[in-house]
Amino acid sequence: MSNKSVAARIGSALLPWLEIVAIVGLCYLFAGSPTPSVNEAHYLAKAKHYWQPEWCKGDFFLESADAHEVFYWTFGWMTKHYSLPATAWIGRLLVWFLFAASWRRMVRAITNVRGAAWLSVLCLLPLTYYGHLAGEWLIGGIEAKGFAYPLLFLAIAKAVEGKWWQAWPLLGLASSFHILVGGWAVIAFLFALFMRRDEEQVNYTELAIWLVVGGLLALPGLIPALQLTADATAEEIREANITYTFRRLSHHLVPYRFAQWNPFAPKFNVTRPLSFGLLCLLWWRFAGSIRTPRWQRLQMIVNGSLVIAACGLMVELLSSPFDHFQIPYLSNMRASLLRFYWFRMSDMMIPVGLALFAIVRVRQPTARVWQVALTLLLGMMGLFLASQQYGYAARSMSIQQQHWKETLPDAFRSSNWSRTTGELTEPDRIDEDWLDVCNWIRDNTPPVCTVLTPVRQQTFKWYAQRPDVVTWKDVPQDAAAIVAWWERRRAVHKLGDWPWENPEQLANVLSSYGVTHIVWPTTTYKPYGDEVEQVYANELFRVFEVR
Repeated sequence: MSNKSVAARIGSALLPWLEIVAIVGLCYLFAGSPTPSVNEAHYLAKAKHYWQPEWCKGDFFLESADAHEVFYWTFGWMTKHYSLPATAWIGRLLVWFLFAASWRRMVRAITNVRGAAWLSVLCLLPLTYYGHLAGEWLIGGIEAKGFAYPLLFLAIAKAVEGKWWQAWPLLGLASSFHILVGGWAVIAFLFALFMRRDEEQVNYTELAIWLVVGGLLALPGLIPALQLTADATAEEIREANITYTFRRLSHHLVPYRFAQWNPFAPKFNVTRPLSFGLLCLLWWRFAGSIRTPRWQRLQMIVNGSLVIAACGLMVELLSSPFDHFQIPYLSNMRASLLRFYWFRMSDMMIPVGLALFAIVRVRQPTARVWQVALTLLLGMMGLFLASQQYGYAARSMSIQQQHWKETLPDAFRSSNWSRTTGELTEPDRIDEDWLDVCNWIRDNTPPVCTVLTPVRQQTFKWYAQRPDVVTWKDVPQDAAAIVAWWERRRAVHKLGDWPWENPEQLANVLSSYGVTHIVWPTTTYKPYGDEVEQVYANELFRVFEVR
């Protein structure tokens, strides 16, 4: 065997791994922000408490029902051996690698063009950032759906090859990690199979058997989801649905909240509907120009996700008049229907379809050089711009998600807050002082304590490793706990910017939730009450011990 043939074989063997590494590198450039990312403090704190119940013992959110037990069981154990930041990075690299491998497998099922996998990811990542409707994302921090989506892409690979029977078990596994990702995917696949029933020659007995197999594999994710309302009363379920859908997660669930349609409102913005609508228009206009059977199977799966989204819009349109009637049954029905993330699949599949179309189409022999160059240029520019914005938005959430503008000292607020944009000009100072006060809490308070913190923070448990009363981010999943969470949130919200302005309300919160310490932004011109003692302070935050 000649040296050239040996080198060719080695190159062929290395090429898939090089492409996977390149895709992981693109994921890092896009979402390699400091830990914790948007949902990492939420998921990994729950995972750590799942395996170490003594960690943050007594925390209301951590001791609520576990909706993603498969994720906690298969990955959460790593929190026993590594710090939360190290676990987050291990998890990110793992799900990015799984995404890269599964994405390459899916792309290879559609086209044999070399380099198509990483080139399509170059288009995919900015499309997912700029083209979503309801806030869904693919590449980011570590959480349950990070394992579900690679299984979905493997299922798509099998489906486009015509091996539908192999897709259903994969979708069952995806559902076990994240019941909504896998569940909606099953609906989209069934739609695609129905639309191509003549070409595919469906054996319905065989289909039913494999759907049962997939359903059995989905049970580890389905059973915890069903148990979330098992012990709740009808009134608790009704209130939980309303709270979850309209009070907490309407930006993901309720179509009229996807944009502020009132042009006279201060935050008038229709970017999300317009960008998503543009992508849908491009998909409907050009996707049918590729006639291969494999592409047409993918096209029907993407169309199935759009049908699901259209059903969600119909639910909103038909049920919105219920808000005008004081009939609990109708209000609960609307909230219970809208809470199922109707737009999750289309948010993901439209960018997936367009990214694949861009590469498959421009790499065909009839494509012109300028089409290829333009596609790559737009992909690189989009990835660069999206990574700049996404990296900032996903940086340490102690900067981004705390509404402390009015309670910060006057001198700091006037010198560090932009009146034109309403944002911090030098946010790192808040981050430094927040980390400092969390470290002090961790080193100087007993493990069993309960800390009252501003509702908008979401990293206190991550840094301080102590329970808190309530945060906006850490909403439970079971019905009874959602109702209790909303009551806690309302009680703390009533305290205002400075809790000691309402001593009676503060005393009620302290006694009701067993508060032992308070962490609050400092205000130099307002006194605090006699029921607490200041034990630590830096320029922007104070720590009080409850007497």
